[in-house]
Amino acid sequence: ELMAEPAEGGWSVSSMAATLPGRTRFEGRGLLTTRDALSFNGHMLLAISQPSGFAAWISREVDDAIRRLPAAGFSADVSLTGERQSFENLELILGAARFNGRLERDQPSDARPSLALTLDGDALDFDGIRAFSSLFVSDTGINRLAGSDVDLSVKAGPVSALGLQADRLDTALRLREGVLEIDRLTVGGLAGAQLSATGQVKDFASAPTGQIDATVVSTDLSGFVAALAARFPENLLLAGLSQRALAFPGLLADTELNLVASAADNGDDTVGMAVSGEGRAGGTDLSFSLSDTSPRNAALDGRFKMMFTARNDDAAVLYGLAGLPALPLGLAGEAKLEASAEGSRADGIATKASIAGEGLSGAFDGTLSLSGDKPSLSGKAELKSDDLEPWLAVAGTTLPGFGLGMPVDLSAELEWSEGLAVLSALKGNVVDSDVSGDLTIGLKDSLPDVEGSLELASFDLGPAAELVLGTNAFSAEAGNVWPEVPFGQEVVLPFTADLDLRADALWVGDWAGARNAAMKLKLGEEGLSVSDLKAEIYGGTVEAFATLRNNAGTGLLSAQLGVSGAALDALLPEASLAGTTDARASLTASGKTVNGMAASLTGSGSAIARDLVIEGLNPDVIGAILEQADRIGNAITAEQAADFVPELVRSGSFAAGEAEFAFTIAGGTVRTPPIRLSVNGGVLSAELSADLKTL
Repeated sequence: ELMAEPAEGGWSVSSMAATLPGRTRFEGRGLLTTRDALSFNGHMLLAISQPSGFAAWISREVDDAIRRLPAAGFSADVSLTGERQSFENLELILGAARFNGRLERDQPSDARPSLALTLDGDALDFDGIRAFSSLFVSDTGINRLAGSDVDLSVKAGPVSALGLQADRLDTALRLREGVLEIDRLTVGGLAGAQLSATGQVKDFASAPTGQIDATVVSTDLSGFVAALAARFPENLLLAGLSQRALAFPGLLADTELNLVASAADNGDDTVGMAVSGEGRAGGTDLSFSLSDTSPRNAALDGRFKMMFTARNDDAAVLYGLAGLPALPLGLAGEAKLEASAEGSRADGIATKASIAGEGLSGAFDGTLSLSGDKPSLSGKAELKSDDLEPWLAVAGTTLPGFGLGMPVDLSAELEWSEGLAVLSALKGNVVDSDVSGDLTIGLKDSLPDVEGSLELASFDLGPAAELVLGTNAFSAEAGNVWPEVPFGQEVVLPFTADLDLRADALWVGDWAGARNAAMKLKLGEEGLSVSDLKAEIYGGTVEAFATLRNNAGTGLLSAQLGVSGAALDALLPEASLAGTTDARASLTASGKTVNGMAASLTGSGSAIARDLVIEGLNPDVIGAILEQADRIGNAITAEQAADFVPELVRSGSFAAGEAEFAFTIAGGTVRTPPIRLSVNGGVLSAELSADLKTL
């Protein structure tokens, strides 16, 4: 359909319309000049209802992006000549995307063709982006404008692609002989972040190389990281960082990162890539570098080298960055974390890591393996600290005796895989006590779980009991035999444990000491249990089994113990007894303090005393008393008897030999039935009792 009339130098076209393949409507009007050179000035409209059909008509290749478009087209005021085509007041439609702007194309006879396109659009989605890109680069990577210089300026917003959405996109690009110059690329409002970049990329359509400088700014980058993690769930680094930012608010606050990335063709089917960055996030100074030489399209499959450094005035932030529990209390002060890796995924990666702070240093030197489905680490780990307590407190862990100091110097061979760390050949010193052994550390019910065996110079069961009963449960005030500190109502364990222990010296607070002890110790939600305890004590041996629980502030104790060959003068130093004893007892107790538990002790047992001697008890005292009384005569008084009888009674020893008896415990008091002892015709009958609350 054509309506035109002659005009000076050509034709005035009042209406021109055509129906083209792909359910396409073409319309135009304007002045068609035929004098001297063919040109057209006027207005054009192209409305395509089936873009794939239209593209197939004008080209043999139809990009997948074009196939997905529901509609496309443009309208513009045009000025068309053989050397120059201008589209003013351009309105471009690509699916749901709508742009306004201008396009100008020059094809001078003495210079390279050029194209300048300026567009300002509204909402743009992924299909629209792909369709727009296909105007310049095909699905197969062919640059449709390879013979032209291109200047492109595009603004749009909001922009959504790959499950992400930005408020605004602003870009200015130049294409010169296969080189893409990025003069401006700004993405604003991308999950709370703003990205800007400049750079240069060669062969961008097929084998890109070049350099990009980028800046990431955000008042809180956690939203951006969470969005990326949701979009790429298989990326463990993004998933881990997102979880850590959620667990530690402010970890990525006030972020500003400057990144530089470059890639160069090595000429041997490999690409040399380098990425470096520095900046600040959550008050942490960050720096990062990565260099890699890998086959094209297989980044990090070759040899690479990486370095990472993080420093913060508050160590808690670095704890959060590392995925550890963290309390920002400022207890540990400044800390610096460094890590490096060099190698290849196939052959293993030499890995070093260190942390340093006030009075603390830790290091790892080993190998990271990525050859299997799961990453694994193996190497040597070291930890030294003048006082580890504040560093543990930052992680929310306080152990009994907090405030007394905890110097540590440890080293071990470390193997880690699938969240399980194995420490072998562990050796060193903790609180001036030598330590050695093998441990396995994992997570159980969200708590660190420690299993293995340890050999210790000394071990105190008191702090272990305080983990169950509460802090300072075994701290007695002056004048009190047993502590009166109330047990905790809700005691949260810092870890669980299942250990085989050997200790040169064993203590239970201040009340008992043993040598060469061995035991199995379990610590968990069910409480503390000690089993298979064997040790040397009071010149003999002791065997014991005990469980200790905390039921909402009430301590519950159940125990069985036996002593063999113990020296009575050591076991009961104030009882004036000599000899040895074998004893067995079963007992239970409950209470809200240690003193309350001592007062509630209940149980029973039996004992055998061998070579029993009661010092200060003369079995022949009756004869000596009568002899002295005869000297005084019948008029002897009580006062006169008191002057010599006690001395005579204490002037000998009662060698009773062997005695066997049973005993009961009730209300914290031990009692025996009548015991009959005899020697040289002397007979001693006694009922013994001992108040454990006052011992």
